[in-house]
Amino acid sequence: MSEETVNTSDAPAGKSEFLSRFVVQALEGSTTPYIAWDLARAALLVGFVYFAATTSLAWLDINIRRPLKNERIDLLGAIDITPVEKDLALLRPWLPAKGKIGYLSEKPELQRYKTRLWLAPLLLDYDWGKYDLVLVDYPVHKGLEILETPKYQMLANLNDGKSFAKGARIYKRLP
Repeated sequence: MSEETVNTSDAPAGKSEFLSRFVVQALEGSTTPYIAWDLARAALLVGFVYFAATTSLAWLDINIRRPLKNERIDLLGAIDITPVEKDLALLRPWLPAKGKIGYLSEKPELQRYKTRLWLAPLLLDYDWGKYDLVLVDYPVHKGLEILETPKYQMLANLNDGKSFAKGARIYKRLP
């Protein structure tokens, strides 16, 4: 085979030649300013800002203005005191902050667990007979006769309870 050289200088100039020459010169770091390159970057920037503005304004319109139209925001309802917090406020003056007290309850296991959880770090012990202070969840039948003897005095009857302390009583063993 013979080597033949091909003359490419006579090839017709197409649209891709301008783009490829533009990209090659830009990658080579030519110092010649390209107005077309700057215009392309400016057009892309304007397009991005327009897209961001229209989508953001649409989002604000959908999520902020329309849901609040003809409605009122009630901030006091957002910080309302729960029934559990009300019961804790009833119990805290009568109970120590830490330590152990006796606990007598015949409620289901889940309700007893929740009561123990809400009163933490105060520990409630089911072996209530060895403690001077006893929290009793009514109604109970087992051990009630011991609590109603003169050895124990009722400190508080929490009939105002709203949640877990509804009907609870606190007894103290007399010396």
